[in-house]
Amino acid sequence: MPAEDKQKYYIDQLTAYGFMFREHGHGVSNRAYLLHYYVADKTNPSLKVKFDAHVDLVKIDIDGIKKKFIDMIKLLNGKYPGHNPECDKCSFYEGRAEKVV
Repeated sequence: MPAEDKQKYYIDQLTAYGFMFREHGHGVSNRAYLLHYYVADKTNPSLKVKFDAHVDLVKIDIDGIKKKFIDMIKLLNGKYPGHNPECDKCSFYEGRAEKVV
């Protein structure tokens, strides 16, 4: 079964889908469903792989994602903020070229 916190990686994506549907005139609720497929037994060395599935209910906030989109557009259209050595994301991107083999 997938880890409980897997939802957090997909909430914005599912919410964006809901936003797009709503913007095109479709009715959208405040929830989505995330279907996980995963290998049933990772320790089984046979070539016959069996999968299990799990469905998660995910709460989505379409009005909240609209604000994120507005903030992203503002950032992208604004002046480049430059490198910030205190920012974990900047540090990650700065060092990623060294990690590529």
